[in-house]
Amino acid sequence: MIIFPPIHKLRGRLPIIRLRFLEQENSRFYFTFLLRNFATGLVAIFEPIYYFEYFHKSISSVLVLYALLFGSIGVLCYWTIKFTGRIGLKRSIILSFPASLLYYFLLFNLDASPFLLIPTFIVWVAAILLFWMPVNIYFGIVANKTKLGREVGTFNILMGLSLALGPLAGGIILANLGWPALFLSVILLLLFTGIPLFFSPELHEYYTVSLNDVAKEIVKRSYLPKAFAFAANGAEFVIKGVIWPLFLFVLGIQFESIGIIAAGALLAGTVFTFGIGVLTDRISKHGLLAGGSLLLSFAWVVSVFVRTSFSAFLANLFYGMASAVAMVPFMAIFYKDFDASRSHIIVLREITLGIGRAGILLLFAILFLFTHAFILTFLGAALLVPLFNLLTVGDRSRTS
Repeated sequence: MIIFPPIHKLRGRLPIIRLRFLEQENSRFYFTFLLRNFATGLVAIFEPIYYFEYFHKSISSVLVLYALLFGSIGVLCYWTIKFTGRIGLKRSIILSFPASLLYYFLLFNLDASPFLLIPTFIVWVAAILLFWMPVNIYFGIVANKTKLGREVGTFNILMGLSLALGPLAGGIILANLGWPALFLSVILLLLFTGIPLFFSPELHEYYTVSLNDVAKEIVKRSYLPKAFAFAANGAEFVIKGVIWPLFLFVLGIQFESIGIIAAGALLAGTVFTFGIGVLTDRISKHGLLAGGSLLLSFAWVVSVFVRTSFSAFLANLFYGMASAVAMVPFMAIFYKDFDASRSHIIVLREITLGIGRAGILLLFAILFLFTHAFILTFLGAALLVPLFNLLTVGDRSRTS
Protein backbone atom coordinates (compact mmCIF):
# COMPACT_ATOMS: atom_id res chain seq x y z
CA MET A 1 0.00 0.00 0.00
CA ILE A 2 1.75 3.19 -1.19
CA ILE A 3 0.50 6.54 0.00
CA PHE A 4 3.65 8.65 -0.29
CA PRO A 5 6.60 8.22 -2.67
CA PRO A 6 9.99 7.25 -1.18
CA ILE A 7 11.25 10.83 -1.23
CA HIS A 8 14.14 9.94 1.09
CA LYS A 9 15.78 8.20 -1.91
CA LEU A 10 15.88 11.51 -3.79
CA ARG A 11 17.73 13.34 -1.05
CA GLY A 12 21.15 12.94 -2.67
CA ARG A 13 19.84 14.23 -6.02
CA LEU A 14 18.29 17.38 -4.55
CA PRO A 15 21.14 19.33 -2.92
CA ILE A 16 18.88 22.32 -2.36
CA ILE A 17 17.06 20.45 0.40
CA ARG A 18 20.10 18.92 2.08
CA LEU A 19 19.43 20.72 5.34
CA ARG A 20 21.19 19.44 8.41
CA PHE A 21 18.04 18.29 10.17
CA LEU A 22 17.32 15.98 7.21
CA GLU A 23 20.59 14.10 7.64
CA GLN A 24 19.77 12.09 10.79
CA GLU A 25 16.69 10.02 11.38
CA ASN A 26 16.22 11.00 15.03
CA SER A 27 16.71 14.69 14.18
CA ARG A 28 13.92 14.60 11.61
CA PHE A 29 11.61 12.95 14.11
CA TYR A 30 12.46 15.36 16.91
CA PHE A 31 12.15 18.40 14.61
CA THR A 32 8.71 17.28 13.46
CA PHE A 33 7.66 16.57 17.03
CA LEU A 34 8.93 19.94 18.29
CA LEU A 35 7.30 22.00 15.55
CA ARG A 36 3.99 20.15 15.83
CA ASN A 37 3.88 20.65 19.60
CA PHE A 38 4.65 24.34 19.23
CA ALA A 39 1.85 24.71 16.67
CA THR A 40 -0.76 22.88 18.75
CA GLY A 41 0.64 24.45 21.92
CA LEU A 42 -0.41 27.87 20.63
CA VAL A 43 -4.03 26.91 21.21
CA ALA A 44 -4.03 23.78 23.42
CA ILE A 45 -4.50 25.46 26.80
CA PHE A 46 -7.13 27.77 25.33
CA GLU A 47 -9.22 25.03 23.65
CA PRO A 48 -11.22 24.17 26.81
CA ILE A 49 -11.97 27.90 27.15
CA TYR A 50 -13.06 28.07 23.50
CA TYR A 51 -15.46 25.17 24.05
CA PHE A 52 -16.56 26.77 27.34
CA GLU A 53 -17.69 29.85 25.43
CA TYR A 54 -19.20 27.71 22.66
CA PHE A 55 -21.32 25.81 25.22
CA HIS A 56 -22.50 29.10 26.78
CA LYS A 57 -20.24 28.80 29.85
CA SER A 58 -21.30 25.26 30.80
CA ILE A 59 -18.33 23.53 32.42
CA SER A 60 -20.18 20.22 32.53
CA SER A 61 -20.73 20.28 28.74
CA VAL A 62 -17.01 20.86 28.16
CA LEU A 63 -16.06 18.00 30.48
CA VAL A 64 -18.52 15.62 28.79
CA LEU A 65 -17.08 16.53 25.38
CA TYR A 66 -13.53 15.79 26.54
CA ALA A 67 -14.71 12.59 28.24
CA LEU A 68 -16.15 11.45 24.90
CA LEU A 69 -12.86 12.39 23.20
CA PHE A 70 -10.62 10.41 25.53
CA GLY A 71 -13.10 7.57 25.78
CA SER A 72 -13.12 7.30 21.98
CA ILE A 73 -9.34 7.27 21.89
CA GLY A 74 -9.29 4.43 24.42
CA VAL A 75 -11.82 2.44 22.40
CA LEU A 76 -10.28 3.05 18.97
CA CYS A 77 -6.58 2.72 19.84
CA TYR A 78 -6.62 -1.03 19.10
CA TRP A 79 -7.75 -0.55 15.50
CA THR A 80 -5.47 2.46 15.09
CA ILE A 81 -2.42 0.37 15.99
CA LYS A 82 -3.45 -2.23 13.41
CA PHE A 83 -3.92 0.48 10.78
CA THR A 84 -0.61 2.10 11.68
CA GLY A 85 1.17 -1.23 11.38
CA ARG A 86 -0.22 -1.70 7.90
CA ILE A 87 0.60 1.72 6.43
CA GLY A 88 3.72 2.46 8.52
CA LEU A 89 4.56 4.72 11.46
CA LYS A 90 5.79 7.67 9.38
CA ARG A 91 2.81 7.63 7.04
CA SER A 92 0.45 7.55 10.00
CA ILE A 93 2.14 10.60 11.53
CA ILE A 94 2.05 12.40 8.18
CA LEU A 95 -1.66 11.61 7.80
CA SER A 96 -2.32 13.18 11.20
CA PHE A 97 -1.39 16.63 9.87
CA PRO A 98 -4.22 17.05 7.32
CA ALA A 99 -6.57 15.71 10.01
CA SER A 100 -5.24 18.37 12.41
CA LEU A 101 -5.60 21.09 9.78
CA LEU A 102 -9.20 20.10 9.15
CA TYR A 103 -9.89 19.98 12.89
CA TYR A 104 -8.71 23.53 13.53
CA PHE A 105 -10.53 24.83 10.45
CA LEU A 106 -13.79 23.25 11.63
CA LEU A 107 -13.20 24.33 15.22
CA PHE A 108 -12.87 27.95 14.19
CA ASN A 109 -16.12 27.70 12.20
CA LEU A 110 -18.15 25.86 14.85
CA ASP A 111 -20.55 28.77 15.29
CA ALA A 112 -21.59 28.53 11.63
CA SER A 113 -23.71 25.46 12.29
CA PRO A 114 -24.48 23.25 15.31
CA PHE A 115 -24.04 20.22 13.04
CA LEU A 116 -20.33 20.97 12.63
CA LEU A 117 -19.60 19.69 16.12
CA ILE A 118 -19.85 16.04 15.02
CA PRO A 119 -17.35 16.19 12.10
CA THR A 120 -15.10 18.40 14.25
CA PHE A 121 -15.10 15.76 16.95
CA ILE A 122 -14.40 12.93 14.47
CA VAL A 123 -11.32 14.58 12.92
CA TRP A 124 -10.15 15.60 16.40
CA VAL A 125 -10.08 11.94 17.46
CA ALA A 126 -8.41 10.91 14.18
CA ALA A 127 -5.69 13.57 14.45
CA ILE A 128 -4.75 12.52 17.99
CA LEU A 129 -4.76 8.78 17.30
CA LEU A 130 -2.82 8.99 14.03
CA PHE A 131 -0.11 11.09 15.65
CA TRP A 132 0.35 9.85 19.21
CA MET A 133 0.03 6.09 18.69
CA PRO A 134 2.95 5.82 16.22
CA VAL A 135 4.97 8.46 18.12
CA ASN A 136 4.91 6.33 21.27
CA ILE A 137 5.96 3.23 19.34
CA TYR A 138 8.68 5.09 17.45
CA PHE A 139 10.16 6.47 20.65
CA GLY A 140 10.17 2.98 22.14
CA ILE A 141 12.13 1.74 19.11
CA VAL A 142 14.83 4.44 19.08
CA ALA A 143 15.28 4.97 22.82
CA ASN A 144 18.65 3.87 24.21
CA LYS A 145 17.70 1.36 26.90
CA THR A 146 20.98 1.82 28.79
CA LYS A 147 20.32 5.56 29.17
CA LEU A 148 16.56 5.51 29.23
CA GLY A 149 16.14 8.27 31.79
CA ARG A 150 18.26 10.60 29.67
CA GLU A 151 16.32 9.63 26.53
CA VAL A 152 13.00 10.35 28.25
CA GLY A 153 14.52 13.55 29.60
CA THR A 154 15.63 14.68 26.14
CA PHE A 155 12.23 13.80 24.71
CA ASN A 156 10.47 15.74 27.47
CA ILE A 157 12.82 18.72 27.12
CA LEU A 158 11.97 19.05 23.43
CA MET A 159 8.30 18.70 24.25
CA GLY A 160 8.57 21.13 27.16
CA LEU A 161 10.38 23.82 25.17
CA SER A 162 7.99 23.65 22.24
CA LEU A 163 4.91 23.51 24.46
CA ALA A 164 6.20 26.32 26.73
CA LEU A 165 6.70 28.71 23.84
CA GLY A 166 3.29 27.78 22.43
CA PRO A 167 0.95 29.15 25.13
CA LEU A 168 3.17 32.20 25.61
CA ALA A 169 2.88 33.12 21.93
CA GLY A 170 -0.72 31.95 21.77
CA GLY A 171 -1.78 34.12 24.71
CA ILE A 172 -0.21 37.21 23.14
CA ILE A 173 -1.86 36.50 19.77
CA LEU A 174 -5.24 35.84 21.38
CA ALA A 175 -5.12 38.90 23.62
CA ASN A 176 -4.17 41.27 20.80
CA LEU A 177 -5.61 39.76 17.60
CA GLY A 178 -8.32 37.34 18.71
CA TRP A 179 -9.32 33.78 17.82
CA PRO A 180 -9.08 34.14 13.99
CA ALA A 181 -5.39 35.07 14.13
CA LEU A 182 -4.66 32.27 16.61
CA PHE A 183 -6.28 29.55 14.49
CA LEU A 184 -4.66 30.91 11.33
CA SER A 185 -1.23 30.75 13.03
CA VAL A 186 -1.79 27.12 14.03
CA ILE A 187 -2.95 26.12 10.56
CA LEU A 188 -0.02 27.83 8.80
CA LEU A 189 2.52 26.11 11.05
CA LEU A 190 0.93 22.70 10.64
CA LEU A 191 1.11 23.04 6.84
CA PHE A 192 4.90 22.62 7.02
CA THR A 193 5.31 20.40 10.08
CA GLY A 194 5.23 16.97 8.45
CA ILE A 195 7.65 17.78 5.60
CA PRO A 196 10.83 16.30 7.25
CA LEU A 197 9.17 12.89 7.53
CA PHE A 198 8.83 12.69 3.74
CA PHE A 199 12.60 12.23 3.71
CA SER A 200 12.56 9.25 6.08
CA PRO A 201 12.39 5.54 5.29
CA GLU A 202 9.22 3.86 6.49
CA LEU A 203 8.96 1.80 9.67
CA HIS A 204 6.34 -0.89 10.25
CA GLU A 205 5.24 -2.31 13.59
CA TYR A 206 2.63 -5.01 12.98
CA TYR A 207 0.13 -5.82 15.70
CA THR A 208 -1.44 -9.27 15.64
CA VAL A 209 -2.96 -9.64 19.12
CA SER A 210 -6.71 -10.32 19.05
CA LEU A 211 -9.20 -7.97 20.69
CA ASN A 212 -10.34 -10.83 22.91
CA ASP A 213 -6.78 -11.30 24.22
CA VAL A 214 -6.49 -7.56 24.89
CA ALA A 215 -9.69 -7.64 26.96
CA LYS A 216 -8.42 -10.64 28.95
CA GLU A 217 -5.05 -8.99 29.60
CA ILE A 218 -6.55 -5.77 30.98
CA VAL A 219 -8.51 -7.59 33.70
CA LYS A 220 -5.68 -9.95 34.69
CA ARG A 221 -4.74 -9.62 38.33
CA SER A 222 -1.08 -9.18 37.38
CA TYR A 223 -1.90 -6.18 35.14
CA LEU A 224 -4.43 -4.43 37.40
CA PRO A 225 -1.85 -2.41 39.41
CA LYS A 226 -0.46 -0.99 36.16
CA ALA A 227 -4.00 -0.38 34.90
CA PHE A 228 -4.77 1.70 38.00
CA ALA A 229 -1.46 3.57 37.65
CA PHE A 230 -2.21 4.50 34.03
CA ALA A 231 -5.83 5.38 34.81
CA ALA A 232 -4.67 7.67 37.63
CA ASN A 233 -2.05 9.21 35.34
CA GLY A 234 -4.69 9.85 32.68
CA ALA A 235 -7.10 11.34 35.20
CA GLU A 236 -4.47 13.71 36.63
CA PHE A 237 -3.49 14.73 33.10
CA VAL A 238 -6.99 15.91 32.15
CA ILE A 239 -7.51 17.75 35.41
CA LYS A 240 -4.43 19.78 34.52
CA GLY A 241 -5.13 20.03 30.80
CA VAL A 242 -8.87 20.70 30.83
CA ILE A 243 -10.10 21.81 34.27
CA TRP A 244 -7.12 24.00 35.27
CA PRO A 245 -7.43 26.35 32.24
CA LEU A 246 -11.16 26.70 32.90
CA PHE A 247 -10.39 27.54 36.53
CA LEU A 248 -7.97 30.29 35.48
CA PHE A 249 -10.50 31.73 33.04
CA VAL A 250 -13.33 31.68 35.59
CA LEU A 251 -11.02 33.52 38.03
CA GLY A 252 -10.98 36.34 35.48
CA ILE A 253 -7.34 35.92 34.42
CA GLN A 254 -6.67 37.34 30.95
CA PHE A 255 -5.54 35.22 27.99
CA GLU A 256 -2.06 36.73 27.93
CA SER A 257 -1.58 35.97 31.62
CA ILE A 258 -2.89 32.42 31.19
CA GLY A 259 -0.25 31.91 28.49
CA ILE A 260 2.48 33.22 30.79
CA ILE A 261 1.28 31.02 33.66
CA ALA A 262 1.30 27.93 31.45
CA ALA A 263 4.68 28.78 29.91
CA GLY A 264 6.25 29.29 33.34
CA ALA A 265 5.28 25.83 34.51
CA LEU A 266 6.43 24.18 31.30
CA LEU A 267 9.77 25.99 31.35
CA ALA A 268 10.33 25.09 35.00
CA GLY A 269 9.54 21.48 34.20
CA THR A 270 11.90 21.57 31.23
CA VAL A 271 14.78 22.88 33.36
CA PHE A 272 14.27 20.06 35.86
CA THR A 273 13.63 17.37 33.26
CA PHE A 274 17.12 16.69 31.92
CA GLY A 275 18.70 16.60 35.38
CA ILE A 276 15.99 14.25 36.60
CA GLY A 277 16.50 12.16 33.46
CA VAL A 278 20.21 11.71 34.18
CA LEU A 279 19.44 11.02 37.85
CA THR A 280 16.90 8.39 36.82
CA ASP A 281 19.70 6.41 35.14
CA ARG A 282 21.83 6.49 38.31
CA ILE A 283 19.46 5.84 41.20
CA SER A 284 16.31 3.82 41.75
CA LYS A 285 13.55 4.89 39.37
CA HIS A 286 11.04 3.63 41.90
CA GLY A 287 12.40 5.73 44.75
CA LEU A 288 12.49 8.80 42.53
CA LEU A 289 8.91 8.16 41.41
CA ALA A 290 7.79 7.82 45.04
CA GLY A 291 9.37 11.16 45.96
CA GLY A 292 8.13 12.85 42.80
CA SER A 293 4.57 11.68 43.28
CA LEU A 294 4.61 13.06 46.82
CA LEU A 295 5.77 16.45 45.51
CA LEU A 296 3.20 16.43 42.71
CA SER A 297 0.41 15.56 45.12
CA PHE A 298 1.44 18.49 47.32
CA ALA A 299 1.49 20.76 44.25
CA TRP A 300 -2.19 20.02 43.74
CA VAL A 301 -2.94 20.84 47.38
CA VAL A 302 -1.18 24.19 46.86
CA SER A 303 -3.42 24.86 43.84
CA VAL A 304 -6.45 24.89 46.13
CA PHE A 305 -5.29 28.26 47.50
CA VAL A 306 -4.86 30.01 44.14
CA ARG A 307 -6.92 33.21 43.91
CA THR A 308 -4.88 35.60 41.74
CA SER A 309 -2.82 35.44 38.58
CA PHE A 310 0.41 35.75 40.61
CA SER A 311 -0.48 32.92 42.98
CA ALA A 312 -1.53 30.85 39.95
CA PHE A 313 1.88 31.50 38.37
CA LEU A 314 3.73 30.41 41.52
CA ALA A 315 1.56 27.33 42.00
CA ASN A 316 1.99 26.37 38.35
CA LEU A 317 5.74 26.89 38.61
CA PHE A 318 5.90 24.46 41.52
CA TYR A 319 3.66 22.04 39.64
CA GLY A 320 6.00 22.08 36.63
CA MET A 321 9.00 21.13 38.75
CA ALA A 322 7.12 18.48 40.71
CA SER A 323 5.65 17.00 37.54
CA ALA A 324 9.14 16.58 36.05
CA VAL A 325 10.34 14.72 39.16
CA ALA A 326 7.35 12.36 38.97
CA MET A 327 6.84 11.86 35.24
CA VAL A 328 10.41 11.24 34.04
CA PRO A 329 10.87 8.08 36.19
CA PHE A 330 7.23 7.10 35.49
CA MET A 331 7.81 7.15 31.73
CA ALA A 332 11.28 5.58 32.06
CA ILE A 333 9.76 2.64 33.93
CA PHE A 334 7.08 2.37 31.27
CA TYR A 335 9.51 2.38 28.32
CA LYS A 336 11.94 0.05 30.12
CA ASP A 337 9.64 -2.90 29.44
CA PHE A 338 9.43 -2.18 25.70
CA ASP A 339 10.41 -5.13 23.52
CA ALA A 340 8.84 -6.87 20.54
CA SER A 341 5.44 -6.51 22.27
CA ARG A 342 5.64 -2.72 22.53
CA SER A 343 2.51 -2.21 20.38
CA HIS A 344 0.57 -4.39 22.80
CA ILE A 345 1.90 -2.41 25.77
CA ILE A 346 0.85 0.84 24.09
CA VAL A 347 -2.67 -0.47 23.45
CA LEU A 348 -3.11 -1.62 27.05
CA ARG A 349 -1.86 1.72 28.34
CA GLU A 350 -4.07 3.79 26.01
CA ILE A 351 -7.18 1.85 26.96
CA THR A 352 -6.57 2.34 30.69
CA LEU A 353 -5.56 5.99 30.18
CA GLY A 354 -8.84 6.51 28.32
CA ILE A 355 -10.81 4.90 31.15
CA GLY A 356 -9.13 7.13 33.72
CA ARG A 357 -9.55 10.30 31.70
CA ALA A 358 -13.15 9.72 30.67
CA GLY A 359 -14.16 8.45 34.11
CA ILE A 360 -12.82 11.40 36.08
CA LEU A 361 -14.22 13.94 33.60
CA LEU A 362 -17.70 12.43 33.74
CA LEU A 363 -17.56 12.36 37.54
CA PHE A 364 -16.64 16.04 37.73
CA ALA A 365 -19.14 16.92 34.99
CA ILE A 366 -21.86 15.72 37.36
CA LEU A 367 -20.38 17.67 40.27
CA PHE A 368 -20.21 20.88 38.23
CA LEU A 369 -23.94 20.63 37.56
CA PHE A 370 -24.48 21.50 41.22
CA THR A 371 -21.46 23.60 42.18
CA HIS A 372 -18.18 25.06 40.94
CA ALA A 373 -16.18 22.08 42.19
CA PHE A 374 -12.67 23.28 41.31
CA ILE A 375 -11.31 22.69 44.82
CA LEU A 376 -12.69 19.14 44.75
CA THR A 377 -10.99 18.46 41.42
CA PHE A 378 -7.60 19.64 42.73
CA LEU A 379 -7.93 17.57 45.91
CA GLY A 380 -9.00 14.64 43.73
CA ALA A 381 -5.82 15.03 41.66
CA ALA A 382 -3.75 15.10 44.88
CA LEU A 383 -5.29 11.76 45.89
CA LEU A 384 -4.79 10.22 42.44
CA VAL A 385 -1.08 10.99 42.05
CA PRO A 386 0.18 8.46 44.67
CA LEU A 387 -1.41 5.73 42.55
CA PHE A 388 1.36 6.33 39.98
CA ASN A 389 3.54 4.13 42.21
CA LEU A 390 1.42 1.09 41.36
CA LEU A 391 3.33 1.00 38.06
CA THR A 392 6.24 -0.56 39.98
CA VAL A 393 4.21 -3.43 41.49
CA GLY A 394 5.63 -6.74 40.32
CA ASP A 395 8.70 -5.12 38.76
CA ARG A 396 11.64 -7.48 39.22
CA SER A 397 14.21 -4.72 38.81
CA ARG A 398 13.11 -2.42 41.60
CA THR A 399 16.63 -1.19 42.23
CA SER A 400 17.15 -0.09 38.64
